[in-house]
Amino acid sequence: MIRRLYRWIRRIAYCRGFGIQSPNDFAFVNDVIYETLPYYCYEVLHGRAYPDGPHYREKVNRLLFRIVNWAHPKYVVEEGGGDGSCTDYIRAACSCHKSFSEEGKTDFIHIGHTSDNEEAYKRLHRLAHGGTILVIGHIHDSKANELCWKRIEKSKHTGVTFDLYDVGIVFFDKKRYKKNYKINFF
Repeated sequence: MIRRLYRWIRRIAYCRGFGIQSPNDFAFVNDVIYETLPYYCYEVLHGRAYPDGPHYREKVNRLLFRIVNWAHPKYVVEEGGGDGSCTDYIRAACSCHKSFSEEGKTDFIHIGHTSDNEEAYKRLHRLAHGGTILVIGHIHDSKANELCWKRIEKSKHTGVTFDLYDVGIVFFDKKRYKKNYKINFF
């Protein structure tokens, strides 16, 4: 709890999209990342029992739900679903998706609880196109994951990125001005 408070204080200047000049990026931060309305499935998913295993805080699972609900992806790829809770939130948000596989181009990629974010990213980023959103978990849990996140931010393949500490969000749209944002999401 003390570490979380310390990280929150270090990121206090990055609350609510402060300093974001792009209207699209500001809207994404306020309308998706910081959305607080209770969506239709939150209560149902909150009550489910999951086996022990790696998992996100419920706040992050709800963020995954909101991103997928906002983006309406047709094709979804997930690697490292952990205890299954994040997968359930993703599926609940987009019951219209057609694929949970690695075939062809995809609109939403989630790299969750993997042993090697770098390897998973190298394998899965080839499925991305200009409209793809990538959410990658645990970007600050280890030096290797931090280095991987820095390479993703600087990659010529990526556009706008959001560092929420628990997860990173990547847009592959090259028409948007490349920018890296830190967001206080605790």
